Amino acid sequence: MNNPKKLNQFINLAQAIPALEGNGLRKTIRTLLEKILGITEIRQTITDASLAKTHNIFARTLEILNILIDAKNIPQTIQKIPPGTGAIIIANHPFGGADAIALSALCAKYRPDDSKILANSIVYHAPKFKKYLLPLKILGEPNAKLHNLKTLKQATEHIKNGGLLAVFPAGGVSHYQSDQQKTTDAPWSHHIARIAIHTKAPVIPIKFFGKNPLWFQLIGKIHPLLRAALIPRALLIMKHKTIKCRAGNIIQHQTLTKANNPTQTLRDAVYSIST
Repeated sequence: MNNPKKLNQFINLAQAIPALEGNGLRKTIRTLLEKILGITEIRQTITDASLAKTHNIFARTLEILNILIDAKNIPQTIQKIPPGTGAIIIANHPFGGADAIALSALCAKYRPDDSKILANSIVYHAPKFKKYLLPLKILGEPNAKLHNLKTLKQATEHIKNGGLLAVFPAGGVSHYQSDQQKTTDAPWSHHIARIAIHTKAPVIPIKFFGKNPLWFQLIGKIHPLLRAALIPRALLIMKHKTIKCRAGNIIQHQTLTKANNPTQTLRDAVYSIST
């Protein structure tokens, strides 16, 4: 049975906005905001998905939302790497929610026993998620730097032990970048390229096609926390739609070792993938 206290920690609005912590009026405002932002519905959807007799809660969540994955060449690409071989999957992050669940569903399906996904700690307490997630604090929480270094060390050890690691190197949802005059990922973390070189792990680049609607981009410009808070609502508007993703050629660690900018090499590999 799911623990109600743990469920409330899953996408906990008060964790991002401490002023909303507490009972009385604060709880009333928090509850109202969670309904408006879609958090309440997403909590219920994932709770319902957790009741299914399947290890792949991510696939079941998409099934309940009636979101399909058009992954075409991704299963074959993942299966090119023998089970028990450490590897990394990198992807762009245009939606924030639907792409994260889709990538997790693919990993859980094709590498069910040794997949881990680097993800926002705010979703860590979702039912059945802990088996697959390595939590990162990306919303400015206290002690985030120390926590994240520990998580990245765990991720490195996971790969060394033959596991598959999936990650969105941008660390957040794509949004309008004024210097590029388009909606795309923010600059990628250099940690992922360093881990790939250190572990000598092959890297599978995956590109998700599409972007969140204009209202998401406009409201999200006000503040990064507001952008993050809109992700559940953006996930819900993906109902009855198909999310398209494709894999590029596997990148060997030697390529990254020789690159002047390994992180840019990884990013270019993702964004150059065509349909």
